Amino acid sequence: MTERLVKRLTKYCRSDWYEFSHIHPSLEGIKNRNLKAIIEIERFIGIKLELRKLEHQRWIQIDLNNSDYDAVFVHTKNPNRDDYPIEFEIGRITKSNGSKYKRFINAFTKNGYNAFKMLGRPTIVAKIK
Repeated sequence: MTERLVKRLTKYCRSDWYEFSHIHPSLEGIKNRNLKAIIEIERFIGIKLELRKLEHQRWIQIDLNNSDYDAVFVHTKNPNRDDYPIEFEIGRITKSNGSKYKRFINAFTKNGYNAFKMLGRPTIVAKIK
């Protein structure tokens, strides 16, 4: 990670609460859906928040149609909504869409994530086990 990105993520991790807050790697100069870099961002955020003992959910969302929408999300109890923790709606992978989803699911599973297709969207969600 660049020094600029480390500073940005360190500042991002100082918040007391998050409401579907997210970082788009593409806006941080990471192009071409670099899964290694996305996982590195997620783990950096996780370490920082765990050191603060902030109860939270975090996940990686991969949009199969547009990598600019890929993001690392953080969510906590917050003053705006009573929706923590988030429950995800899991969709089925069919033969027609299987190969494009399975590639990402396998990549995340190998790195210790639970990965699944999000219901009704061309999206993979990868959560920490």
